[in-house]
Amino acid sequence: MVQITLFATAAVMVATASARNCKAGINYCGWNFLNIVGNYQAQVEAALRQKGWQVSGKNIHDMIFACLGGPNGEITVLDWCAGNCAGGGENHNGFCN
Repeated sequence: MVQITLFATAAVMVATASARNCKAGINYCGWNFLNIVGNYQAQVEAALRQKGWQVSGKNIHDMIFACLGGPNGEITVLDWCAGNCAGGGENHNGFCN
């Protein structure tokens, strides 16, 4: 009985951990990544630097990132919004306004 309980607990923990990642194929506004439970701050900053962007509040909040997926929810920079980035809602792409 203890083994079954431990297995069920482990399964729930794995499902919860994977829910923290972005969904592959969806584009997110930077500000959305800051609201995802699995802290994306370091990944957002690394993605900006990799593409030669300065790490700043405006660049983080109004940049569109693509979720590449994988076990760590890998991301890459797509575009910067001159206005602001609007969230598309669950399972929908973010976009520039």
